[in-house]
Amino acid sequence: MFAALAAIFSRLVRPIVWVIGRSFRRVARASGRLAAFNVQRNPARTASTAAALMIGITLVAFVAFFGKALQRADKHAIEDQVKADYVVTSQNGWDAVSIAAADAARGVPGVEFVSHVAATAAVSRT
Repeated sequence: MFAALAAIFSRLVRPIVWVIGRSFRRVARASGRLAAFNVQRNPARTASTAAALMIGITLVAFVAFFGKALQRADKHAIEDQVKADYVVTSQNGWDAVSIAAADAARGVPGVEFVSHVAATAAVSRT
């Protein structure tokens, strides 16, 4: 689709710029005329720039969409695996919670179960 748009865009640049350029010429007089002249002088360069811009915007949108999908998947995985009403973590979410804090939570009325989960870094060489 991008290749097809880029191929036909160089032929469509002049009519599009003529329509859009009229309003820019009124608002930004000198710079609008210069921009319209530059586009009409070299429509292939304008088409390749527009194609690169379309590809860049598509990549940014894809990364944002993919990141949001991963975030949702991670949240749903945690909700499916952990059936607790509350989970105590450190302020930044990465540091370990002290054993004293877990022991203090064990003494709170209404707390039925306290579990320690430890994480560590490891290197596997096979």
